[in-house]
Amino acid sequence: MKRDFGLEGLQALSVAAPDLTYLHLVGCFQVSKVAIQALAASGFVRRLEDLSLAGCVRLHEAAFINLAHNLGCLRNLNLAGCTEAVTDKMVEAVGKHCPLLEHIDLTECEGVGAHGVKSLVVHCRRMISMDFTGCNRLNDVAMLPFADATFKPGIETLVLVGCPGIGDTGLSWICDGVFDSLVLLNIKGTRCTTSALRSCLDRFRYSKMRKNNTFMGLYPERRWKDRVIINEYGTIYRSAAKLQAAYRARVGRRLAQEAKEKFYRNWVATHLQAMWRSKQARAFYELLRWEKARKDEAQMVLAGFAKIIAAMEILQGLREEAYLALANKCAIVVQAVYRGRCGRRRVARILDNLRIQRILEDRCARLLQRVYRGHVGKLRFKQMLKEHREWLAKCIKSASKLQRVWRGKQARRRVAAHRYAIEHRAELEQYSATLLQNRFRLYRCKNIIARAQAEKARAAVAALYVQTAWRARCARMELDIRKQVRQQVSLLPPFPPKKKSRRQYC
Repeated sequence: MKRDFGLEGLQALSVAAPDLTYLHLVGCFQVSKVAIQALAASGFVRRLEDLSLAGCVRLHEAAFINLAHNLGCLRNLNLAGCTEAVTDKMVEAVGKHCPLLEHIDLTECEGVGAHGVKSLVVHCRRMISMDFTGCNRLNDVAMLPFADATFKPGIETLVLVGCPGIGDTGLSWICDGVFDSLVLLNIKGTRCTTSALRSCLDRFRYSKMRKNNTFMGLYPERRWKDRVIINEYGTIYRSAAKLQAAYRARVGRRLAQEAKEKFYRNWVATHLQAMWRSKQARAFYELLRWEKARKDEAQMVLAGFAKIIAAMEILQGLREEAYLALANKCAIVVQAVYRGRCGRRRVARILDNLRIQRILEDRCARLLQRVYRGHVGKLRFKQMLKEHREWLAKCIKSASKLQRVWRGKQARRRVAAHRYAIEHRAELEQYSATLLQNRFRLYRCKNIIARAQAEKARAAVAALYVQTAWRARCARMELDIRKQVRQQVSLLPPFPPKKKSRRQYC
């Protein structure tokens, strides 16, 4: 496609090719907001399977999001080289509205971050390859969604070249989530270490570690797809063997169950007959036993009345002893509960007093810090003022010396000029008038500068006095509040008098 392809070309393409499924606009610098809107309104956009906007640096966020709503059949998307034109919101829209996406290339898309990666991992379950080369906003947090990824059949290629924010933590999250399908992982230019990569190598059956000037990471083994097919065949074979064994075991259990039921039917019939005969014998035996028991019971009832009377007397004594023991135990429990309640109240009161004391100590500490910082600030200002005055004195001294040298030079010039004036009087009178005017103007400028400096010094002193008065007023208000609080809390010592604290601030 030509690089100047734009709005008119998309409109003509929509009319000429309504069944278009592949569209590559690589490097078309005129593709901007209006062109993307026209593409979203075209008739073939819902059937697009392969879209490439690589190098289109004028993409518009809102227009692209509107376009993503219509890309339900998209499988391949290339946005390489779009720099900051591609944002997280655009990638999130692609992830939510393109569930069939399999390949995406976001090389040098500096605006892509963690939210965009999360949207792609969560919503695009058929993803096979992802290229984030040069996406320097990605970090370890952006790799966290890979730990819970559910790609089907699984992601095979992941390129993270030039992402300095990704370290060993992000690599571990990637290995935890996609170790069963990932075969190509390039982490050149990241903070991942070789030891961390070597520790994760055992989990990737079809990859080997490779490190050179252009590649660092996991590289697929030779004929890795054939190995995958062989392993899948082995898994299916083992499953079939297990199913056959399970079926044969089920048939064997059914036959054994039938034989067992036949045996138990015969056994139950034999035992039912034996039980019936034994039941008749036990009934006759019970009748004889009952007659004997009636005679024995009559004798036991007569002997039991005397034992009942003695037992009632013993039971009454035991009841009295148990009542006394229970009463003592209840009294001990009541005393323990009451003492515990009193102790908890006392501890709560002590904790409240300590909390109030801690609050007041914090406020006093902050007040002392504020006073100390004010004092340090004043000392620093005095030191700076002293240094400024010394600098002014040195400047005045240097200026005086310069003036003395200058005046000597001027005096010598005047003498020479006087000698010259005697010879050229008329010409020098004009020069003298000009020189007098320059001296007068210089004198007037010096007076103006001196007045401005004096006024600035007076303003600085006035500001210092205003700050001192305001801090003193704030300190007095804080002291009044603390005095009221300490009057309410009787455990704390009284606050120092007002006059003494005012002298401390001064």
